[in-house]
Amino acid sequence: MELNKLAIIGYGSMGSIHHKSIIEDRSSTLDAVYDKKNLNVSLSKNIKQFNDYKKFLDYLITSQVAGVIISSPNKYHYKHASDILALKIPVLIEKPITTSIQEMDKLINLAKNNNTVLRCGLIEIYNPVISELKKLKLNNIKSIHINRHSPRISNDRYLGDVIQDLLLHDISLIYYLFNPKKIEIIGSNKIEVKNTVETLELLLKINNDTSVFISTSRESQVKKRNIEIMDKNSVYMIDLIEKIIQVTQKGSTKSKVGSVTHSNKNFKIEPLDRPETAKVQLNSFIENIKSKKLDFDHIDIIKKSHEFIFQI
Repeated sequence: MELNKLAIIGYGSMGSIHHKSIIEDRSSTLDAVYDKKNLNVSLSKNIKQFNDYKKFLDYLITSQVAGVIISSPNKYHYKHASDILALKIPVLIEKPITTSIQEMDKLINLAKNNNTVLRCGLIEIYNPVISELKKLKLNNIKSIHINRHSPRISNDRYLGDVIQDLLLHDISLIYYLFNPKKIEIIGSNKIEVKNTVETLELLLKINNDTSVFISTSRESQVKKRNIEIMDKNSVYMIDLIEKIIQVTQKGSTKSKVGSVTHSNKNFKIEPLDRPETAKVQLNSFIENIKSKKLDFDHIDIIKKSHEFIFQI
């Protein structure tokens, strides 16, 4: 079997995670890495390493690389992606796709004009438990509560504020799961540390009838990724880390003198196969490369989720 040759731009924390997924994927191999600073002597000698960007681009022209994963600092995403798309090479960009709506629109138009695959690292939509949740086809939803908390990060990771780093995942999930026609911001509270938003609380309303509360922070002592969804008859507790859905369905209510007894039905939904989400994302990128067609559903989620966070 001929392996899909991939390249990575930016071999920091996320670049190494992508490399791990490539190693574990039997259909792909890492062929080249560009990083201005973080060249890694521990990488296999079969992987070409570049700290000269022009030489890297020249190599891509002749190397038959199937796709490029961009995990450089956010401010370089547009430059790197536009250069690669101009070569008609498929691109997967870590989120945010760019740092402005204007640059995002230019990239999407470039991908469309060149009929070249463009994807964004909205990794949570590939979580196996989200696939299970989507199968449930939830309706009559009353409320959604989302908690996405992380410990403080190192400043040298260049992840932007908590809006670009964390909130973007939850907004992309809302669009992926429910495809709302309208999301309205009812209220918000921001807490800044050294002029960077590190904690954000948002109260939203989708389609004029479902309330959504999102709490996201990089000031927590523990990592939390939880969603609670309540509809007319059930409560769904989703743990995105453990990949489990706890369901409590309305049962019967019996009353006696001086007391009320509730009888609810409780059960758990667990995907039988729970691969690392980064591996699922890589597989989707590879399949998209093979199809040689733009995934317009994915492009739509990219566009809507980024347009939302850029207004905050």
